[in-house]
Amino acid sequence: MLIQIHDARLSCDDSGGAGPVVVLLHAGTGSSRMWRHQVPAFAGAGMRVLAYDRCGHGASEGAGSGIAAQDLLALHDALEIPKAHLVGTAAGAIVALDLALSHPARVAKLVLANTHLGVQDDEYVALQKRLR
Repeated sequence: MLIQIHDARLSCDDSGGAGPVVVLLHAGTGSSRMWRHQVPAFAGAGMRVLAYDRCGHGASEGAGSGIAAQDLLALHDALEIPKAHLVGTAAGAIVALDLALSHPARVAKLVLANTHLGVQDDEYVALQKRLR
């Protein structure tokens, strides 16, 4: 289904159900299709699962707000989800953490995988500074 947020329409698969909500956030090089094997497992455990294509990915249309965490918050609002568990991988983890830091009351649990958040190795920090 397509969910209208800002000036975009997010492609979102929603397993439905009344259980706790889990939102799956894909990597920057992917789309919600990367979660096709995890969705049935979470849904089978009684959870309502949302896997959506962030703006610029998959079947989503439009630019959104330009801030992925604000788009995620708008998705929660559009679907009337007060609080959700967030599972993010790679760039999706960055979006999940941004929402958790900006709106902690909207996040039940946070699972981050395959990301560079929090790396403090001196050489890596120096590389980041050079790249920016």
